[in-house]
Amino acid sequence: MTFTKYGLLFLFCFTLVSCESEISQKETCNDVVKLFIANLPLDNYDILYKHYPDFRFVKKYWKVSDFRITNSVIDEGGEVSVVGISEQLGNLSFTLKKVDRKFIIINSKGLASVFDKPIYKYCKTIGCIGVKDYDKDISQICSEKEDEFNSLVFSIKSKIEENFLILNDNLSVTFGYVSGRVTLKNYSRFTIPAGTYELYYDFIDYNGNVIFTKPEISTYQTIGFGQSVSFSLFENISQSFTNIRARLKLVSTGFIEKVIADNIMGENCVADSNL
Repeated sequence: MTFTKYGLLFLFCFTLVSCESEISQKETCNDVVKLFIANLPLDNYDILYKHYPDFRFVKKYWKVSDFRITNSVIDEGGEVSVVGISEQLGNLSFTLKKVDRKFIIINSKGLASVFDKPIYKYCKTIGCIGVKDYDKDISQICSEKEDEFNSLVFSIKSKIEENFLILNDNLSVTFGYVSGRVTLKNYSRFTIPAGTYELYYDFIDYNGNVIFTKPEISTYQTIGFGQSVSFSLFENISQSFTNIRARLKLVSTGFIEKVIADNIMGENCVADSNL
């Protein structure tokens, strides 16, 4: 009976100490995460890298300031998961591990600003990003694929610009004024959204030189692939010209990035040339 009493007392004390130890570990990890978050808006890299050494691999990140911890869990291996929510970003999570008797952050999810951006979707679709899409991993992968992605954006941009041509015109010159209508056509495979382009008319002389350029101010309409649009021209031009050329200049490529992200195909981190 005496042994049983002492055994139960020992078990109770051991359980109590274990619980207190677990609570203490969670509180320590919560404090580490709170300190890290507090220094994000300040770009205080000494503290950020001290508590999250691999954060140096997260190239671009959100400077969250409204993070609230909702739960902390310790797994069988001793790693602690701290999860929470931000009104700005939604769910965020941190994984901490004890190294040299101190808890440090070894992984996070939700801080990398590249997450859910077109380049992230591009990398995800062609198989560069797996199930464990931690901030440092997706940041590094997207950084490595950035030149490839931008090259594809530039290629499509050039195709659109080069395939926007004059279909026909009925221009005439009277007393130094050129007037009439010009019909242009988008021969590319892509729709050009309103507000993403500028349009110019180049007047060309006998030698092929541009003698005058007129900007088109009515660039507020979306131009679908294969669609034709007409504009009126009335301009005072003192020099004679033999030809007119339309020149489309894309000033925003966000729509191209989205087209790539939504339509690219590939596998094993290699994109197909389907665009």
